[in-house]
Amino acid sequence: MKALRIAWNSVRRMLREPSNVFFVFIFPMLLIIVLGASFGGDFTPRLGIVEAGEGPFTTSLVERLRTDDGMKIETAADVAELNDRVQRGRFEAGLIIPAGYDEALSAGTAVQVEFLGTNDLTSQQIRAAIDAAVTEENIGWAAVEARGAETEAVRQATRAGAEAGRPEAGDVAV
Repeated sequence: MKALRIAWNSVRRMLREPSNVFFVFIFPMLLIIVLGASFGGDFTPRLGIVEAGEGPFTTSLVERLRTDDGMKIETAADVAELNDRVQRGRFEAGLIIPAGYDEALSAGTAVQVEFLGTNDLTSQQIRAAIDAAVTEENIGWAAVEARGAETEAVRQATRAGAEAGRPEAGDVAV
């Protein structure tokens, strides 16, 4: 009980002086606000990309990544430059799209893109965004291919019907 009385008296003495209130309560808050405004702020991670090949699949994947507002996409000249920039911290992560990317996807085979990054949280978040973009691209192109196959099947059926003397089904929605 005696310790509480001593503490209470110390607080009362401190609060009597206005400069003490300023330096104990107001000044630290002002310091936090000023330093936070100066050194804090918006952080947009940078992803470096090396496109070894060209084609619609590569272009579509890069454009999908560019539409992500959470990342800034920059192109590196080659893998060595990309690796150097990731190691030096100029890029938070890197993505290498291999030369046979478009041909492999056109043939229906799986292809791997290579990810360069560190073990920090930002790099892992970029990896998740890349995984999502690649998955969305694969699903989107599979749907386009399926729709194209469906459209071709309808066209063939329409041609077969016309050859057999049946009326043409030109208004079929596909």
